[in-house]
Amino acid sequence: MKSSLSVLGRSRFDGSTTVTLAFERVALRGPLSAQAFEIHYTIDGAEPTVASPRYTAPISVHENKLVRAAVYCGGKLLTTSSGSFTKGQTLPPSLAPQAAPQGEQGEAEDPLQQRQPQTPKNP
Repeated sequence: MKSSLSVLGRSRFDGSTTVTLAFERVALRGPLSAQAFEIHYTIDGAEPTVASPRYTAPISVHENKLVRAAVYCGGKLLTTSSGSFTKGQTLPPSLAPQAAPQGEQGEAEDPLQQRQPQTPKNP
């Protein structure tokens, strides 16, 4: 069995953001057995334990937080993950990623397209 735990949400936000914890397991050989898994989390940066709050619904974050999550099965730790969420750090429009440059026909240039070498013109 292979498993993964993800802490999902907008890492930079204004106002608030919603954090979702997602656990997935994949069978590498044969069917997966039915087991009870629990996700526990913290929002203060501490390592989660079985005594930490159990994840049952998305978490609303209104200030800078380090969300840590852990998956337990029968009290045994299976995997962990974390995510940092920062308020007031969204990029202003002047620093946001810009659209690809436009070609002569109004289409975005293909960065993988091979270009012919330019021959210098004589003055």
